[in-house]
Amino acid sequence: EIVNVISGGSADRGGVIAGDQITSVDGVQVIEIGGDRAADLLRGPELTYVNISIRRLADTDSQVALKLQRLRIEIPSIEATQLVDVPLGIGYVRINNFQKTTVRDFDQALWNLNHQGMKCLIIDLRGNPGGLLKASVDLADRFINTGVIVSTKGRNPIEDFTHHANPATTWRIPLVVLVDGQSASASEIFAAAIRDHKRGFIIGETTFGKGSVQGIFPLHSAGGVRLTTAKFYSPLGNPISDVGVRADEEVEMETQNTLLKPEMLGGEDIGLSKAIRSARRILSN
Repeated sequence: EIVNVISGGSADRGGVIAGDQITSVDGVQVIEIGGDRAADLLRGPELTYVNISIRRLADTDSQVALKLQRLRIEIPSIEATQLVDVPLGIGYVRINNFQKTTVRDFDQALWNLNHQGMKCLIIDLRGNPGGLLKASVDLADRFINTGVIVSTKGRNPIEDFTHHANPATTWRIPLVVLVDGQSASASEIFAAAIRDHKRGFIIGETTFGKGSVQGIFPLHSAGGVRLTTAKFYSPLGNPISDVGVRADEEVEMETQNTLLKPEMLGGEDIGLSKAIRSARRILSN
């Protein structure tokens, strides 16, 4: 099943939409080979083509045949940026992952919203699987002016490290953070830092619980062994691994990792609607 379609990517250009179910790839039935093998068949050299059959949820009895060209895809870190309540100045930024460009793009988005009159910000981390630790720490540093952001602790003291906030880069704008069960790793580090410092309000589901540092140790013969060498801890010393980050307000999401379209903002999305109400409540106090 297609969960998200990357804007401008091969699937988007070929007519695939979220909710479609791929039933065959180049004539091979997905039900016979499984999802992982089907995903392997979809991959191939750039500019080559793949033929797929899909079933639309709106019409489960019919099959649609599509021919898609394989292209190199740049996955944007910042997916959506806009004011979801213009009179009150409630801004919204969705972060898909944490990569090298995240903080740069986020800063630009924040200044654009600020020039539009932003007075409160909603950061959407739902479905965000994480990414670079540094990007997460630097993003949290934008809102926390002092103290610990995250620490790592391992059996070997060389694995112990604490990341501290830098007051020079701090935004003091009120903050609401949206998370779900698929928010993991770097997303959880950010959410835990915001929660522990009482810097913002966390809304959604308990996050995934991936708070470990791993390394690959080569073997003499071939390959290597991946070992967990340390674990992440929130500013108050709470473990993230296998526990996750609990929201201040629990909201059961109808769907997870759903790519929001501008026309959906504040309307059909239960989690975002709750976040907007929370932002309005914060601004009214």
